[in-house]
Amino acid sequence: MLLSTVTPAELTDATLRVTVRTGRVGAVVRAAEDTVGSDWLAASAEASATAVLPGIPADATSVRLIAFAPGESDAELKIRLAGPRGTIVPAGHESVRVKAGTVTSVDLKGVTRGEAGSLLLDPAEPDRPTPFVAALRVVRGTGTAREVAYIPAAGPVGDRASTADNRSTGTTLTLAAPTGAARVRVTVSPPGPAGAAPSVRMYTVAAGTTLAVVPAAPGGPKSTYALTVETVSGGPVHAARTLAPPLGPVRMFTVQTLSDDRANVPVPEAERDLSVLDD
Repeated sequence: MLLSTVTPAELTDATLRVTVRTGRVGAVVRAAEDTVGSDWLAASAEASATAVLPGIPADATSVRLIAFAPGESDAELKIRLAGPRGTIVPAGHESVRVKAGTVTSVDLKGVTRGEAGSLLLDPAEPDRPTPFVAALRVVRGTGTAREVAYIPAAGPVGDRASTADNRSTGTTLTLAAPTGAARVRVTVSPPGPAGAAPSVRMYTVAAGTTLAVVPAAPGGPKSTYALTVETVSGGPVHAARTLAPPLGPVRMFTVQTLSDDRANVPVPEAERDLSVLDD
């Protein structure tokens, strides 16, 4: 469905909400621009008084924040950037006010300044939390060699998150610990017959920082693999996977945030009781 079938107006920033009346629906948005390419935008994390948007590339030349307050109260938000060495407040963009029921955008320009980062949004007044949703429009490159990607707000990975189809070149895993230091286990699982040994690395993410990791890919230069991220201890961890295949002068890339894959489920204890056969 084209956005032009919903509204004839030309919109620079917009928020879409999909409501299911019957059954189940999965929805994503494909955004395409003539000068900077296209990308798929997944749903943002549910409206909350705080948000973490992980995976901003180190060489981003343009970063724009888009936020929407769905309730009846304005959201006054504090903006911070968690980089590899700590958390900073972008000069000139310390906060943003999102009026109730409206979309607001902030041009953060090249906020990362050569270091990968994650954007942190919190209530400017802690005693007045207001739910909101948010996403980032990120551009790499300059002139005619530009490419766009979108990063929605992401919840923590929880116990475990997984992503497939990672590439031997151009894959970066971003880990952010917004509130407290965390210990993370990252497993690289190669393709192939049963018994192929995965490799495991442990990482420590300091509180208020972002750690960008280039996984050691198994196999040859064109191999693919799966990544599993597990929170071992500490505070919540937010993660994203960036794919940037080295194809031509335009540095194409896409960023997918990772969420709990809910692969771990509680199993009740059971014991053998043949007496039930006599009932």
